Amino acid sequence: MISSLPRQSFLDFLLRSPIACQNVSRQLGLESRRTTEQLRTLGLTSSASAKLAKLLLDWCAESTRTLRGAQIQCSFTYGEIGELIGTTRETISRCMNDFKRQGLLAQRGTALLISNCAALAAYAGIGSTADPGEPAA
Repeated sequence: MISSLPRQSFLDFLLRSPIACQNVSRQLGLESRRTTEQLRTLGLTSSASAKLAKLLLDWCAESTRTLRGAQIQCSFTYGEIGELIGTTRETISRCMNDFKRQGLLAQRGTALLISNCAALAAYAGIGSTADPGEPAA
């Protein structure tokens, strides 16, 4: 059930409840960080393939680690991925196929395997990123 309440009532509630205020502040901070990262990806990256590589690297940070690399469960369609980075489904399809041909990415159903994050980072032109197959230093 969703309900609305007046702005001032919500602000008064936050003043009375420090834990709720902390949680709201934390959530706003997370949303701000995500938005900033998306804007950075859209605004500072020149090509669609670099934008896609950056998005995949961001997903690698929260992925499952295997002996073969970072495994990402991706339930997004190519069209939805295109919307995330400001391009078309066709462009995403073309970039994903290029990544597969170059050995940067393998796909089985909704699972994506990034075997070498450093190579993907170099492709994106964003410097080096630790390879998920390597032990942390």
